[in-house]
Amino acid sequence: MIIRNMLTLSLAALWLQGATALAQTQVCVPQFLDGSAGPFQWRTTLVLQNQDQTQAQVRLNFYDNNGDPIHQFEMRRRGGSGPQSQVGPNGQFDPEPIRARAAVAYQSGGQGPMQAGYVMIQSQSRIQVQSRIQLFDETGNILSEAIVIPGQQLRRAGFYADQTDGAGIGLALANPSGNQTAVCTLEVIGSDGVTVLGTTQIPLAPHSQTAQLLFELFPSLLTDEVGFVRITCSEPVCALALHLRGLQMAQIPVVIEE
Repeated sequence: MIIRNMLTLSLAALWLQGATALAQTQVCVPQFLDGSAGPFQWRTTLVLQNQDQTQAQVRLNFYDNNGDPIHQFEMRRRGGSGPQSQVGPNGQFDPEPIRARAAVAYQSGGQGPMQAGYVMIQSQSRIQVQSRIQLFDETGNILSEAIVIPGQQLRRAGFYADQTDGAGIGLALANPSGNQTAVCTLEVIGSDGVTVLGTTQIPLAPHSQTAQLLFELFPSLLTDEVGFVRITCSEPVCALALHLRGLQMAQIPVVIEE
């Protein structure tokens, strides 16, 4: 009887460990901007929603384009005079635990030199994340903002690209792996669905990120081109496509193909 009870307890412990591992959430936010660029100032707001019935402990890891930690900036909790915390030199930020079924938001300070990269968010609880990329003028007025819903990591995906009427397309790709290089091939397919207008390849070292405009990736494309961008990567990456018109920004859905 004692042996059977011990076996039952051991199996229950293993089940609980497995359930905890399965419940772990990892969210990649492909673009993070903070700091001053000329007369303008960029800030990023991250909204974290706890979907579980118990409190959630969340960790945010900030990386620059080269995969090095981003630090020397502050994250302030939104709402009233929320607490302000300095992000550590390792690029990690551990906010206060989030109450069950509650949501909190943290905004970067935007005070230092311009820093760009991406964010990896980890929690043992189920969380939903959204971000807001915000552009301010020198007097603190918001000139533009885009609400971004991070998608799943992908190996093969695509999105519709419309550069007519003076619009531009921005694409951010981040490699969340700490030890694998991701090689991504980008193709632009014409509006006929057949003609390949351009092909390029982007290697992403572990934890690195790139963010470029479509005409930078494909200089031969016409500025008023309409087509479809296909992304094929050797390792899972996270991606964000933005439609840009003047100072206005809007997220373009990136559809996962497999």
